[in-house]
Amino acid sequence: MELKNIIDKKDEYAQYMLDEITHICKDMDKRDPGSKGEKQACEYMAEVLKKDCGCQRADLESFKENPGSFFGWIYFTITFVLAAIVLFFFCPDYFGNFDCCRSCDCIYAVWTL
Repeated sequence: MELKNIIDKKDEYAQYMLDEITHICKDMDKRDPGSKGEKQACEYMAEVLKKDCGCQRADLESFKENPGSFFGWIYFTITFVLAAIVLFFFCPDYFGNFDCCRSCDCIYAVWTL
């Protein structure tokens, strides 16, 4: 494959990519995970890959989607962070020695008031 042809047409290819991305963003439904818009965009891109890019096949595969599963951990994270903050004020000796640096002395002085 000769790279000179690709380098010479880089502006044309960049404009093509920009047009395709703009078309997907503006003309198709919202693409939340597992939504109708995501499926529509995937089907469109599979057709583009077959027609314009010369791919012999572009397969669409189904898979199980768990939208919002990441947010299940946020309750644990917030709970443990808040507990750590409270414990830090009641048990500062367990979380480090404040004699290690001068910047910690100001914080320790405020806590001992």
